[in-house]
Amino acid sequence: MNSREYKEQLSALVECLPEAEREEAVGFYLEAIADRMDEGATEEEAVALAPTPAEAAKAILSEKISELKAREGEGGGTSHAFNEVVFEEVAEAYGNLTGEDGAKHNPRGFFGRLKSRRLSPLEWVAVVVSSPLWLSVLVAVAAVALALLIVAFALLLVVWVLVGCVWIVGGAFVLSAPVAIVFAIWGLQIGSGPYSLVNLGYALFLFGGGMWVLRDALALTRALWKWQKENVEVSLHGFGKRRARKKSADCAADGCADEGVPGTFGSASSAGGQPTAAVPDGGVPPVAAAGRSGGSLFFRACLVLLLAGLVCVLAGFISSGFDWRVFLTSVYTEGKMYLGGAQVESPERLLFSPYGLFARYF
Repeated sequence: MNSREYKEQLSALVECLPEAEREEAVGFYLEAIADRMDEGATEEEAVALAPTPAEAAKAILSEKISELKAREGEGGGTSHAFNEVVFEEVAEAYGNLTGEDGAKHNPRGFFGRLKSRRLSPLEWVAVVVSSPLWLSVLVAVAAVALALLIVAFALLLVVWVLVGCVWIVGGAFVLSAPVAIVFAIWGLQIGSGPYSLVNLGYALFLFGGGMWVLRDALALTRALWKWQKENVEVSLHGFGKRRARKKSADCAADGCADEGVPGTFGSASSAGGQPTAAVPDGGVPPVAAAGRSGGSLFFRACLVLLLAGLVCVLAGFISSGFDWRVFLTSVYTEGKMYLGGAQVESPERLLFSPYGLFARYF
């Protein structure tokens, strides 16, 4: 056998390798043959002293398998990622040379080879024969997964309904405030100061409390929507978390923190590449500080309205001589109207009076 035939046979045995790696590996053995020829051996003698093409191919493929396993164990990388297809081809070629099952060298195992449809004939027969069993298990698992998914969506819907109820309560409080103001005006028209004070307190309390509830409802809605976007939608798109983790790892390896990627520490610029605003000595960004100040002002305003409403109600009750009827309102009782326990003689003259509307249309 001459060096040309040796090269052809060895190249054919390691054909599964990438071209650059194949040429480098074959070139190593050809260089060893050339060195022996330089020492005085004939070409045939130099080839005979070298490992046979099969032995050389075993050594090359074994080294390649070890290299790929090491990459897989390290989680791949941005520049030397684990190539599953190359690994399977190398493992198969090594198994053909050694007479062993090359699949045992595959860290992906049976399911990895099943996914890439590279099973042996015996394994395909086993898959077909056992199909009634694993199909039944697969259907059962799918049914359980679907049931859990339905329960999860039902729970999510319940949470959204509860948030909607908070919105309804806050809206009802705010919308009831003008009605209480109308009753306060009616109290002034009939000359009942305590009744007017009580309803003015109702209006202040309902508006302050309603705005507070609406703000909390907005915060709940934002928090739930953010949680849903980060968890529910990612899960529905399948392996989104794994892709996000891989993207973060690749970003860290490529130095994204130096490019101002949002969410990375040590970034000197914003996502748009523009310098970020300097943080004050107190450690609170200006925007966050403004948000806290606005929230504190809103809280104080609502608290003032609530306290003022309670004071008005208490003042009206005291000024009425602790008459509990000051809290009562009856728009229609046996054809008569009562405000704070006092009968209204001419209800149609009251501002926005329903009696005036009924008399106009009926």
